[in-house]
Amino acid sequence: MSGATLYLLGRHLTNKVTENLQETAPDHSPVLTHREKPNFVKINIANQCRNYRNEDYDVFFSALESHIDQVSIGSDFLLILLSDGSLYTMGINRTCFHMGLTTVPLDSFATRSVYYLHQLKDKPVKMISSGGFYSIVATRNDELYGIGANDYGQFSVYSSSTHKSNANPLKIDYGKKEGDIITHMTCCFSFSVVIINGTDMRVAGQDWIADETQTPNLVNSRHVITKTFKTFPSPVYQLKSGAFHIVALLKDGRIFCCGSNSRDQLGSVYNTSRKGIQEVFLDNQIEKPIGINCGSDFTLFLKSDRTIDRLGSSRYPKFDVLLFKGLEKFNDALDVNMCEQLLSISRPDCIHIRGNNNTFTLGDGEDEYYELDMDYNDIFQTPVTPEIVGVSARYYHIAFYLKTDMKISKHFVFLKRRIDNSKLSDISIRTIISGGGLAY
Repeated sequence: MSGATLYLLGRHLTNKVTENLQETAPDHSPVLTHREKPNFVKINIANQCRNYRNEDYDVFFSALESHIDQVSIGSDFLLILLSDGSLYTMGINRTCFHMGLTTVPLDSFATRSVYYLHQLKDKPVKMISSGGFYSIVATRNDELYGIGANDYGQFSVYSSSTHKSNANPLKIDYGKKEGDIITHMTCCFSFSVVIINGTDMRVAGQDWIADETQTPNLVNSRHVITKTFKTFPSPVYQLKSGAFHIVALLKDGRIFCCGSNSRDQLGSVYNTSRKGIQEVFLDNQIEKPIGINCGSDFTLFLKSDRTIDRLGSSRYPKFDVLLFKGLEKFNDALDVNMCEQLLSISRPDCIHIRGNNNTFTLGDGEDEYYELDMDYNDIFQTPVTPEIVGVSARYYHIAFYLKTDMKISKHFVFLKRRIDNSKLSDISIRTIISGGGLAY
């Protein structure tokens, strides 16, 4: 089985699984009980792809030997980037063609299948990001492409009227000069942000961030991606976005933000929206942030002491208190991810999940809210360490995957004629991940 396997939770994927358990009554007779648990939808990329062509046999075999490098999530769709640079899509396709496919309607959640985006076969991808109904894609030679809706000029204001919906990736002119490297990207609902060479921030799409000093950079109230909007004083370490706000964590530990502050997701000091880029200061300045994550209207910070800090609130009042209760008690968080109505905290020995039980089917009973701790091997069905676990969450879906293969295998494929292979066999090497490194 290829290591390129996704484990998904979310709406349109909800299924309840009931385990029959044998317990012992006081008289030592067996008692049949039931337990419901999260039913992760398991998607193996190579084996569940529906649109490989005859000329894609090399892509299929490459997918068998690849692992998942990145997952980006939009509104009811996903992009999946493999370590070989190939790109796949899954979800519900609409008339803006945000899945990179022209077939509408299409629901590959229902069929538990993915589709290979062969338009980029000769352009290996290194980075992806998805917004509401669109994605931007950076290739390994630092070309930039847009897939899906361009109605707000998320790709370019100059093509927003002629290329509103793009199944075929639209090449984006971001003003690339010789030596320019795309280092970070993120997508809000209606605008995109790209970081060039670690420090130069460029924006395309609807204006949620300009102040009076940046208005000359706008065309028809849209940002122009060929112009540098901001040069950060230190290279960007992480770049995240919510529905209409952006947060950048720099390598020197400083935090910069911009966009909507409708729920104080940028902090109470940043008291209005569209006021340019400002530095954010958390209440506890002793413990520096080492990671960030954004929901639609909030921002989460992973601190150096492995605690979690928060700005903003959920747009769902009934879940706001429940999702964020007791965050101060976590002092061993390795990673934190959140989508609408669900929070995931990666810890040394488990993943803590809490949220809307109706949407994600996290536990038994009919309670609307549920939380639980899951061992990593309960998800992946094999012993793993948290360092190789990838998590991506946004909108109404969360994806878990392994960022490296646990199994390295060599396949001998004879396409034209059989040769004397009696002394050949598949070579399988099992790797064991331990605190001291890799043991073979």
